[in-house]
Amino acid sequence: MSLVATAPVWAKQTSVPQCASLPGEAPVVVVGAGLAGVATAVFLAEAGFAPVVLDARGRVGDGVSGRRNGLALPLLTDMPHRLICALGEPAGRMLTAYAKRGIFLLEECQLLDPTGALLAAAMPQERESHEEDLAALRALDIAGQPWSADQVHERTGTQQFGPGLWLPEAGRIDPGTAPSRLALRAHKAGAQFLFNTTVTKLHNETNGMRVQTTAGDVRCDVVVLASNAATAQLDPWFEDKVYPVRTQLAAWP
Repeated sequence: MSLVATAPVWAKQTSVPQCASLPGEAPVVVVGAGLAGVATAVFLAEAGFAPVVLDARGRVGDGVSGRRNGLALPLLTDMPHRLICALGEPAGRMLTAYAKRGIFLLEECQLLDPTGALLAAAMPQERESHEEDLAALRALDIAGQPWSADQVHERTGTQQFGPGLWLPEAGRIDPGTAPSRLALRAHKAGAQFLFNTTVTKLHNETNGMRVQTTAGDVRCDVVVLASNAATAQLDPWFEDKVYPVRTQLAAWP
């Protein structure tokens, strides 16, 4: 028996035009056409750059972005102090600043339902790191309110969790429509898209970068990796930076 990945039943994608072939040159190449990739393409294209967005799959948001719960956070889904441990505070602040710009973009495009979100401690080590996580939010310049275990219990109706962090800047999106709507905005501003194209290797050369793909090579000044867990396969620097995390989503009226 073989397993075949299919589009989620809730996906309501709009087709995004793609270029006929891989351009030989581009100022920026974005690897990955999920939410992070298309948001980056919007920022670049509207700033006057014309990025080329490459994705191994057949359409925008066909990987993790289109199959998640639609939770939009101003940080990663892991506990905040672990972000600082992995990247350091300066890089962590840059990453969360970009995440917040993404939330502002979603708001501007009327794609965000500003519900807020709760990061609740479920594992013993998460309960123990509650104060450290609160300090990490301050260091990363993220608005957050500490909730006691009783407050979490009152809101969720379960005693499974310990204390938590309420993130008022967070919200939710429709994962089936948001990626394609952002991609259309990027395309209108000058971004080019090419699907079913796998990036196999990055070459750092004297006059810029050369991106090797299954459709040929493209030269550029900058490469943006928005390729989720596959990022470490293209850049060894990420080998100890990308790791699996536990996420759970609870919804209430």
